[in-house]
Amino acid sequence: MKTTLALAALLAAAPAYAQTASTGAAQPQYDQAQAKKCAASRSSGYDEGIAACTALLATKGITPGAVAEVLSYRAGLTYDAAIANPKGSAKRKALMATADADIAAILASAGADKYRRADAYTARAFSRMIDGTGSPDVDLDRALALVPTAYFALSLRAERREAARNYTGAVADLDAALATIDRIDPDKISEDQADSIELKQAELLNSRCWIKAAWQNADLAAARKDCNASLDIDPAANTYDSLGMVGLRTRDWQGAESAYTYAIKAADTYASPYFGRAIARMRLGRSTDANADLARAIQLDPAVATKYAEKGLKP
Repeated sequence: MKTTLALAALLAAAPAYAQTASTGAAQPQYDQAQAKKCAASRSSGYDEGIAACTALLATKGITPGAVAEVLSYRAGLTYDAAIANPKGSAKRKALMATADADIAAILASAGADKYRRADAYTARAFSRMIDGTGSPDVDLDRALALVPTAYFALSLRAERREAARNYTGAVADLDAALATIDRIDPDKISEDQADSIELKQAELLNSRCWIKAAWQNADLAAARKDCNASLDIDPAANTYDSLGMVGLRTRDWQGAESAYTYAIKAADTYASPYFGRAIARMRLGRSTDANADLARAIQLDPAVATKYAEKGLKP
C-alpha cells in the first residue's frame, strides 16, 4: 500500500477558515480566490505559488485565520518543491526546513483551529515519510488526537502499520478513514475536492483489499468487494494486481490470470502482476506462458519470488 497525494493538495483540501474583514474601508483585503490560486499554482511552478502565498501574507488587515490558511498552502508547496530536489541535497534540506518553519507557525497560531493544526501535523508527517527522515508517527498521533476521523492521517498511519506488519491495526485505520469519507456531504465541498476524495477512496479500498488478501488471507469476499469498488472509481494497475491476489487466495486461477493481465495492460513495468499471473498460469496447465511471465518478473525485480514466498505463494 502506498499513499500518494501532493502535500500542497493535502493542505489545500483543508476547510477554509479565514474570513475577509468587512470594515468597509478602502484598503487591500485578504482574497480567498487568490489564496486558492496560490494553493493550486504548483502546476505552474512552485516558485510562483510560494511567491503568491508570501504576497498574500503581506496583505493589510489579514486575519489570524487567513494567515494560518495561507501558511498551510505555502508549507505544502514548499514541501513539494523540496521533494522535487535530489534526496540529501542542500536545496532539499533548506526547503524542508523552510516548510517546517511554516508548519511551526501554524501550530503556534491563534488563528489555526484543531482541523488546520491536524492537517499541519499530517503534512509534516507525510513529508517525513517521503523523505525517509524524522519521526512521522509522532505527528500522525498528534493529528489523530486532535481529529480522530482525519482520513488522510488515518491512511498514512495504516501505511505505517502495514509496514510494521500490524495488519489488524492497518485495517482498523482504513475502516475508520473510509467511514469518514462516506460521511462527507458532497454538496459542501468543491468539485476538485470531491474528485480528490473519490480517488483517495479508491486508494483506500484497494489498500484494504490488498492487506486482507496478501497478508491476512482472510475475509476474501470482502476483499474482492473492496477491489471491485475501487476499480469502479479508478481502474488502476495496482488494484488489478490486488484483485489477482484475491484470485490466487481463492484458487480462482482464471479470475487471477484475467486480473493480472489487466494490470499488465495498464502498466507493464511492474514485476508483481507477471509473477502472480505465472502462478495462475501454472495452475491452469499453461507452463510455457507461465515460464515466460516468470522470466519477465525476475527481470523487472530479482527479489519478486522472495516477496511472494513471504506470502506463502510459489509457482
